[in-house]
Amino acid sequence: MPTGPSPVANAPGAAPMMTPQPPDGQTANAKVDVLMGIKMLERGIPAFGSTSKEGRALMKAVLALTKEFGADEEKSEELMPAEIRQLLQGLAGPGQPPTPPAGGPPGAGAGPPPPMQQPG
Repeated sequence: MPTGPSPVANAPGAAPMMTPQPPDGQTANAKVDVLMGIKMLERGIPAFGSTSKEGRALMKAVLALTKEFGADEEKSEELMPAEIRQLLQGLAGPGQPPTPPAGGPPGAGAGPPPPMQQPG
């Protein structure tokens, strides 16, 4: 007597195993952190002076980090939240010109405010 199809033969197959994906988001976040660290180190150089032992160590660290991560600086700055950019601009010190926020000044392009109505 013939038997029907085996239940195992009609069972759905398992999905193929997925290959691990590189952690691009974590890497981009780490690059932003490194960029912030470079900015903070740069801020310390004038306080110690470029000729002191500490100042030279800071400059050496900034140079090494910039050589490795400097190519990604613009891309990393784009990923930074606006609040962190403002904080870093404040850390830049009085000698550095502030850069305008990405969206422009508040109310830009809105035109003059509407005239106030006189009570009548």
